[in-house]
Amino acid sequence: MDSIARAAWLRQYFFRNFPEFGLRTTNEVEAGTGHASLDAVCAGKFSHVQAEPYNCYTSIVLDIDYDYRKAAYSTSELENLPVPNIATIDPETGRCHLTFLLKTPVHNNIDSSVKAVKYYKRVSAGLGMAYGSDMSYTQLITKNPCSPRWIVDIIREQPYTLDELADWVYVPADGEIERAIEHSRGEGRNCTLFDLTAAHAHKIVHSVRSYEEFKTQVLSFAQQRNKAVGDMFSRGQMSDKEVSTIVKSVVNWTWRNYRLSDEDWKKWCSEQGRKGNQKSVQVRRAKKEGRKAGVLQLLATGNYTQKQIAELLEIDVKTIKRYVAENKAAATGGGQK
Repeated sequence: MDSIARAAWLRQYFFRNFPEFGLRTTNEVEAGTGHASLDAVCAGKFSHVQAEPYNCYTSIVLDIDYDYRKAAYSTSELENLPVPNIATIDPETGRCHLTFLLKTPVHNNIDSSVKAVKYYKRVSAGLGMAYGSDMSYTQLITKNPCSPRWIVDIIREQPYTLDELADWVYVPADGEIERAIEHSRGEGRNCTLFDLTAAHAHKIVHSVRSYEEFKTQVLSFAQQRNKAVGDMFSRGQMSDKEVSTIVKSVVNWTWRNYRLSDEDWKKWCSEQGRKGNQKSVQVRRAKKEGRKAGVLQLLATGNYTQKQIAELLEIDVKTIKRYVAENKAAATGGGQK
């Protein structure tokens, strides 16, 4: 996606989810916030902007305090996590905000569903623990992806459902969220690695039938993550003995409390197979829809011909013509049967 298409996509995102006036904005977070219009935000006049509308959650935003650019390309566990829709990265440090857009907003009014809000917060915490983000981040102000101050990657255009995100990570209970937040507020690298390792252990415990295999996989994860955690703290990495102590505690407790019986494990495998088939279909559909949206956005700018877009995206001109025809049919109330 080039800069013109990215700007159009971000403008559409803001105008779809936020009021036209009255957004909290700032160029220096420590100095407090003022208010501005969407046009000013989309023009990149402010480096930080209100993360959510006032009465609902339209996304999950994670505050990443390590160099995301290095982790995204060199840390294998990120391959097993859902990709964010938007990564807004500080070019100097690599720290960033990752935004996961929601297909259906979760309303947070006085008469809203308490169950829905709690589920949103649990999924958000699960993502945060899996990514090793700052769990005390309140998602009040975020880096403005329209600001030239940041490097912005739009990685995925299609929004997620909460259930889709929950399929990727361990969804913690309320008490675990509170503990993770307390650890994130400054209890150091031990607690950070413990929370990351515990989240991973909860995620894989049902897929492993042997205690030794489970322990080996958790230990491998913790040793690898220890390198990333070490970069976050001035004291550096923990010793092998310290990592082993954490792994032993996590493995024993998780295996004792969450291991499935043989009968329940068979049911779980069957359910995972069903979800896997559904997910593969959803992935193929999402890729197609994401490519179609990109084509239509580029055409809407008026700066590209169909042939130029075909060469840019390495697809056939006939495919672009089909996308245009489908879009016209949908706009006129028709559609393919």
